Formats: sequence, structure tokens, C-alpha cells
Amino acid sequence: MIKQSIPIAMMQILVMSCSPGDEPDPACPGYETGVGLVEVNRPHLTNIKERPLTCLSGNGRLQGRFIEAITSDGRSPAFNKLNDFRFKDDNPAFREVQVYYYLTEMAKWIAALLPNGVKAETLTALSVELNTSRDPLYNNWDGKKIHMGGPQLPDPTILLHEYGHYLEHVLTGEYGGGKLRSPPLAQGFSDLMAALFLKDPIAGSWIVDPELIPSCVRTVKNQLRYPFDVSTMRDFSCNLTKCMEGIGVNVGPYKQICKNSDDFKIAPAPDRLGSILVAPLWDLSERTTPELAAQLALALLYTDLRSVAQLRPALFKADEALFDGSIAT
Repeated sequence: MIKQSIPIAMMQILVMSCSPGDEPDPACPGYETGVGLVEVNRPHLTNIKERPLTCLSGNGRLQGRFIEAITSDGRSPAFNKLNDFRFKDDNPAFREVQVYYYLTEMAKWIAALLPNGVKAETLTALSVELNTSRDPLYNNWDGKKIHMGGPQLPDPTILLHEYGHYLEHVLTGEYGGGKLRSPPLAQGFSDLMAALFLKDPIAGSWIVDPELIPSCVRTVKNQLRYPFDVSTMRDFSCNLTKCMEGIGVNVGPYKQICKNSDDFKIAPAPDRLGSILVAPLWDLSERTTPELAAQLALALLYTDLRSVAQLRPALFKADEALFDGSIAT
């Protein structure tokens, strides 16, 4: 019997046919699944892995059930008619794959946790614009799309923070505080949802190493309590200049604001204050599951929460109304 060897090219085809991306995701019936390379750890702990890209429309682009478009630098979006998006990390399209993967996985996770009576169809497809500013700290949800500044790889902790603002918008019909009429609560909610999904309590840790420049990051895992520890937050706005200097941002205008504005120096930063307010929900996630904590946080969107002082009773009210009191007990 003659043994016939398999040509290397054929072996590569066989390997590709067995790679992730063959099975459609049950969360997105009628959509396709592809494959891509994704950074799965903080860049200073580099770890690039192959991951399935689910819920794709099948038009060869990174579009799908939850993503309408990803644009970057005015260049043509990533394209592959076989849904194979395994770009190396020196290819600009690698950033687009990162965004698509994390937003889609987050959206599927949220869809399974929505309160009773809220349909998954509420989570409409959104657009993302990359490198909209040379300032890596410029990231926001403007009510229509997510903007991620700077040319670096988008930080999932920040990307999904902005997705938290999108959630508040689409689930309540309001934006800019919405039902959470306290800016610290809105910021805390967005930090928390990203942290719970990623199982990483530190926001901003993918841009910088938190051990090297701790003023760049904030964490929902803390022992601070409101209102007793608010004073610890007061210097953050001005300390932020140390962070920006560390990552190469022109800090001149920020230093001038710190120098000339007493309000800027004294007022607690809303995002840092928000991390104090949602710390109990992070504690809950560690004692139970991230999903339970996320469900309770989502329920808060449907309460008329106007101030930080109302947070504790609102948690119990939301749980009773939407989950029959089964979570916050």
C-alpha cells in the first residue's frame, strides 16, 4: 500500500476548517460565526488568542447583530469574505477585531440578564469610531456612537464602560444621567458593568500598568464607603495630570485648570466617586456571581434614582419590583 502525504497547503486548509467559527451562535440565529485574533489580557501582560467572532452578518465585514459599523482613521473597514479576521497585532484591522469581539460578547451577556419584560431586541446595533483624537483619554458615547481616542489598542475596560452609557440610553430612552440622575452613579454603573463582564475591577489598566502609574486607573473593588471617604477623591482630578504625563499626553491645559480653579481641585471626580458607590455590588459579585450583581445593577436603571443618598433603598426597591426580592437579600 502506498502512503500518500498531505501537502502542507492542504494541511493548512484542514486546520482552518477545524478552527473556531464553524458553529452559529444560538444567541444570534440566522447570523454567522467567524474567527479572529484578540488580546485577552492587559497589553503589558501580552496574550493574543484565537477567538470565535459570533453574530456576524456574513457580508465579509465586522458587522452583525450588535455592531453596525467600526470605522478607523478614514481607512476601509476590515474585510474577509470567509469571515477570517486573524490579523496580526501590527495590522490596524487588529483593533477593529478587538472592538467587535468585546462588544459582541458583552451584548450577548447583557441580553441574557435583562430584567423581566425587557426584550433582547432592545439592544440595537451600534457604531464605533476609532482614533477620533490623538488623546488616548478621549473616549465617550455621544448618544449615537462610541468614540475611542488615540491610536493604541482600545482598552476593553474603557470600551465596555462606554457601552454601559449606551445601555443606559437604549434601555431607558434617556442619556446623560438618564434614570441615574447623579453623574457619579452613571459613571459607577458603567465601570461596574465592564468590570463584572471582564471579571476585572480595574478601569484603565489596559492603557497603562496600574502599578507604574496608579493615578491612571480606578477600581470598583475597594473598601471605601460613601459618604465617609469622599474626601479621598478630591485630589483625583489634579492627580490625573500625573497619569497623562506618564502616557505622553500634553498636560499643559490640565495643569492650568488645576492651578486656577478651586472647584476643579475640591470637587470629587464623578467617576472616582462612582467607584465608591458601586463597590457593594462588586462585593456581591465576589460572594455570589457577576451575573447576579449585573442583574441588580440593570434593575437600577428602571428606578427613579436621583441622588447617591437614595442608592441603598433603590437597590432593594429594584430587586423587589423586578426580581421578587431574590437578589439583594
